[in-house]
Amino acid sequence: MSYNDCFKLDLPDGWEDQTVHVFNGPTVDDTDHMVMVMVDRHLQTDDISDFAVQKIRPITEAFPDIEILKDEVVTRDGGYPVYEFVYKWYPGEKAVYQKYIYIIAEDLGFTITCKFSKLTLKTVASHMVDIVEQLVPGTYREVEEEY
Repeated sequence: MSYNDCFKLDLPDGWEDQTVHVFNGPTVDDTDHMVMVMVDRHLQTDDISDFAVQKIRPITEAFPDIEILKDEVVTRDGGYPVYEFVYKWYPGEKAVYQKYIYIIAEDLGFTITCKFSKLTLKTVASHMVDIVEQLVPGTYREVEEEY
């Protein structure tokens, strides 16, 4: 049974679902993985770069010491607009890699995020892609890259 089969709500007028979906993943390389999916139902723009910058700016302002590894549009031909933002930072002794995928599809904005270690960025990250592909099929295929 999927989580959507657990319950349905008919919300009264003036109420709107703003659920943040959190999917707990495996613990690998001393890193607890979880994918978070947020849906923006009130887009201010249909431009993927503008949408992503609105979401990225607070991150870069709050964490000025991060090392940005990727910050670009990665839309596939014929796919929905997709933007990827990846950064590395050191909250302790070990580097943490944070990956954000922004998608605009069917008048909705999606922000999907997950943290990784250097090792799991190459391994567990494929689980994140699988979730994105189920959410918005045919949209996002990760390209092999060195960070």
